[in-house]
Amino acid sequence: MKKDIGVWMDSDKAYIINNESGQMETISSELEHYHLGGGSPAKTPYGSQDASSETKLEERKKHQMKRYFENITQHISDANNIAVFGPGEMKTAFTKVVEQNPVLKNKLRAVETVGNKLTENQLKEWVRKFYEE
Repeated sequence: MKKDIGVWMDSDKAYIINNESGQMETISSELEHYHLGGGSPAKTPYGSQDASSETKLEERKKHQMKRYFENITQHISDANNIAVFGPGEMKTAFTKVVEQNPVLKNKLRAVETVGNKLTENQLKEWVRKFYEE
């Protein structure tokens, strides 16, 4: 049975849409959104004011993204065709993961920018129209 999948994603969640059945699954990214502050004042003149470790936060985000992408790839591993779309750069990062996956790399059909103000029905319609063409 042919299984065409559309994956709409941003940094908060991903929707996996099965074109044949019309079913939609939601996967939460669980990415932490953080803002590095100015730190605390140094004890000595001209001393470092970095209280939070930017490197640790970046490393944590990298691991969270890896888990997010692995979760999505597990859900789409049985697809015949995959179209990835969404508003930001998260789809591009995910595409790199798909292209490195020997099972999924030949199934990727498109990566397109689509707005983030779409309803669930509009997302399903976008996938349906994409596979009609």
